[in-house]
This record gives sequence, structure tokens and C-alpha cells, in this order.
Amino acid sequence: MQLICVGAAALVLVGCANGAPDAANTSEIAAPTLEPETTPSPNFIQADAEAAYRQALLASQASSAESGLTELWFDIDGTLVQIAVQDPKSKVFASEDVTNDSVYEIDESSMMPARSLAELDGLISGGVDQGSVISNAPGVFVITNTIDLSVYVTTYTLDSQGRIAKSVMVSDDEPIGEINFSYSITKEGKATLATLSDAS
Repeated sequence: MQLICVGAAALVLVGCANGAPDAANTSEIAAPTLEPETTPSPNFIQADAEAAYRQALLASQASSAESGLTELWFDIDGTLVQIAVQDPKSKVFASEDVTNDSVYEIDESSMMPARSLAELDGLISGGVDQGSVISNAPGVFVITNTIDLSVYVTTYTLDSQGRIAKSVMVSDDEPIGEINFSYSITKEGKATLATLSDAS
């Protein structure tokens, strides 16, 4: 399993067991050479996990474009708080804030496949995004990302077709909820699209 990069500094101490070195031998001891340090990426990426996770996201994106996508967001109490839906026929993307009873149009970048692919690319580049991509079990991926000084850990699981089926989210060690992904327009998605249509 190839691992891409966690930076770590190695400190080597050179000393004498019996006190100061003999003055006669001092000239034979070469002065240590300090190599210039490069700044490693702060991100820990398992290469095979990254490849498999990307493949799952692309499969999810392809299914969404063909048959649609409904995202159901639940809080830690299991209450539905947000709906996001993609209608491939009308090319409409919509989001509903269930708590505040508001519906608005979004674009594809706000839907899971594109949103998560952008996050993955950010983690790979090691720029602003700081975190990790790992997998310790088949079909399960754990993505860590630091956003606005908070550490978010999202565990994604796949369905039988290799697409993202669910994500469970934790922020700063506190559970914040989960999202279920259906590659169709569910009754909740249809209701969200209908509300958006009525409002326009």
C-alpha cells in the first residue's frame, strides 16, 4: 500500500558518553551539515484509498447525471433537516432547508459528487485543504479536512454498485449528522422540485 506523505522531522543528537571529546581528536570530527528543509504537504493520503474513493465519486456522478440524485441530510437526532436534489431531465439542482422551510436553486458543485471531488483534489494538492484520505475496510473511506479551524471527519460507505451511499460526519469530535444518497428522485426530491417550481 503506497502512502503519500506525512511530514515528520528527524532530530539526531550526537554526544559523548564520557564527557567532552579529547581535544586531540576534535579536528577529526566533521561539523554537522544542516540540509535546507523543504515544507512537506501536511496531508496523509493513502494512494490506493484515494484512487478507489475517486472511482466511487465518478461512478456516483455518472449515475446522478443519468437517473438523478437525492441527498437527505439528517441531524444527530435523526431529524431530516435538508434535501438536495438533481433532476437530469430538467438540469435543475435544488436544495431545501427543511428547518427554515426555504427552497432555492443551486448548481452541480453543491451536490455530493462534485463537492467531494473538489475536496479530494484540494487534499491531494496539499494547499489550503489540510487533512487525510484513508481506508481501513473495503468500501469505507474516511476523509479528514480542516475548515475554518474545525476538523471535520466524514466516513463514506458505498452501495453494491460502488457508489457513495451514506456519509457520517463528525466535527471536532462531535457527531453532527449523516447524509443518505439515492440515485433517483425520491418523493422528498420531487416535493423539493415542486416547491421550487411553484416559487418561480
